[in-house]
Amino acid sequence: MKSRSAANPHHLMTVDELADYFKVSQSTIYKLLRTGQFPFSLKRGNAFFFDRHEIDRWIAQRQAKN
Repeated sequence: MKSRSAANPHHLMTVDELADYFKVSQSTIYKLLRTGQFPFSLKRGNAFFFDRHEIDRWIAQRQAKN
């Protein structure tokens, strides 16, 4: 069964979903956000949301530089 984020590439992912997508801890995602090393799409209150399409594009750009 596909996850919701895999089924819909424009799905807004939560920090938990993004951590699962990258196979890292939530604290790693928050650290990357705090240090400006990771883009985010939307912040509502204390919650961050990430557009999967934008995350995939960000990954591709970083891979192209290497």
